[in-house]
Amino acid sequence: MNIKLVIAVKSNDLTQLTKAYEYTVACLTNPELTIEMIFFYQEAAYLLSNSAISNQWQNLLISNKLTANVCKSAAKKRGITNIELPFKPSSLVEFINNIDNSDRFMQF
Repeated sequence: MNIKLVIAVKSNDLTQLTKAYEYTVACLTNPELTIEMIFFYQEAAYLLSNSAISNQWQNLLISNKLTANVCKSAAKKRGITNIELPFKPSSLVEFINNIDNSDRFMQF
């Protein structure tokens, strides 16, 4: 089963960012599931670069050879100008264009 995630938590909501992380870990440990795309949007773009859980996300992505997309408009709006691997600047349009071919879409 192919899964795409969008993570668009509200301001300072580390609980949802943590739940998204835990869900991703669970998916990666299940051989029947494949994470096709992770997209950080709205406040998640900010929290990802300014919270303690950001290192956990980086380590998870690197160890599983994944790249996560970060909405470049949301990041720029929040003062984030330098997005580095394992994160990739992306657009909401790119995410929307890729939703159709997934078996499951999860939003946090």
